[in-house]
Amino acid sequence: TQEYIDTATTIVLEAEDPEPHPSEVDKTWYFNDLAEGEEQLSCFKPVQFCHPSVESPYESNSEAADCINNAQAFCEEEEELEPGTPEWAECVEFFAHDTCDFDEGWHLYSGPFNKTEESCHILNFFSVDNLGNVEEMNANCFFVDKQPPVTVKEIGEPLFTVEGENGTIEWISNETPIWLNSEDQEPHPSGVYSTSWRITLVNDEACESVEVCQETSGSGEFSSELGDEAHFEIQEESCHLIEFFAVDNVNKTENIKKNCLFVDTSAPLPNKTVGKPSDPWTPGENEDPISEFYPEANELCWNGQENQLECWEITTMTPITLDCEDQL
Repeated sequence: TQEYIDTATTIVLEAEDPEPHPSEVDKTWYFNDLAEGEEQLSCFKPVQFCHPSVESPYESNSEAADCINNAQAFCEEEEELEPGTPEWAECVEFFAHDTCDFDEGWHLYSGPFNKTEESCHILNFFSVDNLGNVEEMNANCFFVDKQPPVTVKEIGEPLFTVEGENGTIEWISNETPIWLNSEDQEPHPSGVYSTSWRITLVNDEACESVEVCQETSGSGEFSSELGDEAHFEIQEESCHLIEFFAVDNVNKTENIKKNCLFVDTSAPLPNKTVGKPSDPWTPGENEDPISEFYPEANELCWNGQENQLECWEITTMTPITLDCEDQL
């Protein structure tokens, strides 16, 4: 199983001297190695390839144990430093690197620590008990993921856009699908944990200006879907602010993105104008005859009901205009 952490993850090393007659743990050493090239297989396939990347300094140097013991005695007795404290570790490390021929990558564990480099890390570590028994080298391989995910919004149909003075103005209906697709970023993506969004009713100015939209703040709780995809529609007619972001598996959070658009659910209102010469036709009234060609229209002309028809007597020269007005 691949392991991912971020720069805020604390790494803790715990050691225990085993039974039957433990003398207790004296100290723990660790060496963090950044894997390159094929070595990164140790993080991609740790079961097969995660192995210690360095040799124990106690194995490569027969005098290492005595040298470190002398350094400890000096730091504890002469410098009066408490074993296990950061100051004690710094003192012993100085002699380890300067006198005992330890590589400068070796450190004494004195408390939780973090890793900041985005890479595949091979953490080598071992402990020594109070009788000088040295544990075999251990290795833990993991990625440090510093990059947050990136989410892309996609709007389906129906969609209408106009290039305005202050950016693109968008209209959708209450049936227009909106998709959010998130992707964690290279070089070492841990994967998207969740995708979140929030929809807020805002003033029309936010939909008419990209700048105003980006300065507008939403309200209420965010909705979330586990994984890298989300889908929704917006039902209420008005200008809406959509805010969205994603979080990866090591809690790296994307900055909130914003998009403002109109939801239009009202059909346009038609407007017909009949010019002159013309005269309303009222079958059976006002001396107007009943139509024999359109008998179904006789009861509908100007009846004042929802199914009313406007019936006119016109000539071939009568102008008729039709226009529509979209509702606010």
